[in-house]
Amino acid sequence: MTTLTSRKKAHSREQKRRWNLATRYGITPEQYDEMLARQGGVCALCGVAMERPVVDHCHQTGRVRGIICHPCNIKLPAVEDMGWVMLAWAYLDGAE
Repeated sequence: MTTLTSRKKAHSREQKRRWNLATRYGITPEQYDEMLARQGGVCALCGVAMERPVVDHCHQTGRVRGIICHPCNIKLPAVEDMGWVMLAWAYLDGAE
């Protein structure tokens, strides 16, 4: 009976982080750390300490805007669509 062995190399957590930042956002871990330090270690949007920091970037240009918390990252796409924001405000005004 033949056993299958994985040919995948085991990459360290730091190697995976470095690859992810470089391929997704075009930045180094050092640039990420500098950005986070400039923000005082808090979310660039809401100013709260982050449990799960996320690199925020423009999906059209790829430009990195800052590091934000996961809750802000979830909400941000809705705010980028001003038409939807206006509909949401009208809905909320009518629901009272």
